[in-house]
Amino acid sequence: MGIFQSFQPLLQSETHEKTPPAKQRSRLSPRQASKIKQRDVSAQKRVIAAQQRKKTALVYEMHRTILQHFPHLLDWMRQVDDRRKKASDYELAAHLTACLALFLFKSESRNQYNHYRGDAQFAENYQRLFGFAMPHGDSVHNVMAQLNEDQIGEFK
Repeated sequence: MGIFQSFQPLLQSETHEKTPPAKQRSRLSPRQASKIKQRDVSAQKRVIAAQQRKKTALVYEMHRTILQHFPHLLDWMRQVDDRRKKASDYELAAHLTACLALFLFKSESRNQYNHYRGDAQFAENYQRLFGFAMPHGDSVHNVMAQLNEDQIGEFK
């Protein structure tokens, strides 16, 4: 027996491909495959629910931190002089709060903020936390562009 022949069983086992999971499932009975699929879906739902709980806890933690360190922040925002010429559906404080939310939620763009705004549950929670409806991201940008530095400096 040559040296290479003694390693032949090892070489064969290393090069032998394992059966992919999909093929393994096709060997299962339909009932077994269904149970495995239900278990996978259930695990995914638990992961998603855990992520949502973490996000909710984070938002409430941010709100609690704001109220603890800056208890009068929303009142200060309401006191900023609104010098806009056109009447708006949202008060200036709502736009300032939305600007703060863009930062706190680490929105990469106004488009992402608008995506959050489109989620009814998120918008409801936002209004409950901050006391304002969510203005459109482009509206927030336009209002912030109109503000003078002295207006924002008032509540700094």
